[in-house]
This record gives sequence, structure tokens and C-alpha cells, in this order.
Amino acid sequence: MNARISLGLLAVAVSAVPLAATATAEEPTAPAPADQVIQYYESGEYDADVKDVAAAATKSLKAQLKKKPKKPAIVFDIDDTLELTYQCAKESNFDRTQIGICQANNEQTAIAPVWKLLKLAQKNKVAIVVITGRPQGIEPGTRQKLKADGLKGKYTLVMRPNGEFGKPAQPYKTAARKAIAKKGYKILVNIGDQRSDLDGNPSGKKFKVPNPMYFTP
Repeated sequence: MNARISLGLLAVAVSAVPLAATATAEEPTAPAPADQVIQYYESGEYDADVKDVAAAATKSLKAQLKKKPKKPAIVFDIDDTLELTYQCAKESNFDRTQIGICQANNEQTAIAPVWKLLKLAQKNKVAIVVITGRPQGIEPGTRQKLKADGLKGKYTLVMRPNGEFGKPAQPYKTAARKAIAKKGYKILVNIGDQRSDLDGNPSGKKFKVPNPMYFTP
């Protein structure tokens, strides 16, 4: 009897090992320590969370389009919304200055679920608006990267004046959305990785992509 109990306990212990190895991590609060950032991205939790956000945004967009709004628009941020900086940022242990260099050099990878949302919006004749905190000085490289990752056709790209770079992003992004609305567009969905991408009206339905690497006010 004791031998059977021992074997049973051993079987339970062995079967528990794979579960521990595949455990996922909750999104840490930005800016998080490097070890927490790595665990979150490489556990698979980041990918799962991004898919959930994109799925919710897609559902919202489809529901709003059924109401046949006039001049519908959707707003995207770029860095860590459409383009992922993680691999490049990891090389510098997530140093904020180096992260900015990664982004300026377009050393990023496309975030597939968000790009899928963008393509769906285009297919349904929703105006694509990209509002980024990037300075205007890197516009050519920015457009080239977006094109390489699949942004074809007409879209609006709004970039910050070079002299305003480094200031809080939220007032600038709100003003940019107001300018879009003044042209008669109705923003249905706004998706970004920072609260400063989303706060302030007009914003439509807001969806935040996870990003524990850095915080932008």
C-alpha cells in the first residue's frame, strides 16, 4: 500500500512539471523591471493579450459599421501598437533612450493581430488614421516601414513637430483627433499602447495594447 501511495505521489509530481513550465505571467506595470518584461513577453501571455485586445476592437468595429456611419475612421498608434519594439529593446535591457533609437531606426516587427484589424478596416472603407508621437524628421523611414509591413493605399499619418518632441503626448494626440473630426470623420475605434494614446475626446471606442516596457505621459 505504501509503495502504491509513493508511486501515485511521484506520478502527480511528474505530471505537474509541464504545467509549471508553461505558466504565463500577468502584464507588469510599466515601466517594469527587465526580468518581468521578459517573462511577460516570452511566456506567451503578451501574444494572448494582444489577440484579445485586437479581437475586442474587431468586434466593436464590425458592430459600429452595421449602423452605417458616415465617413468612419479608425485611429492607430505606431510604436508597440502596430510595430513591436521588444526584441530590439531587450538588447539594451530596455533602456528608454535605446528604445527610442530602436523605434527611430524601425528595428521592429509587425504586431499581426493589430495589422489584421487595420486590413479589415481598409476592406470596409474605413479611413485609416495613424497618429504617432514620432517626430516629423523621421517621416520617410516611418512611411517606408509601414508600407513594408502592409500599409497600402490611402491613409493619414500625423507626426509631431520636431520642436515638440519630448513633451507630454496626450494633448498632442487629442488635438490630432479633433482635427480629424473637424474634417467630418467619425472615429469608431482608437487603439494604442499608452493611456496618452486614448485619453481625451473624440476617441471612439478605446482599446489598449499591453506594453510594460515604458510609460509615455
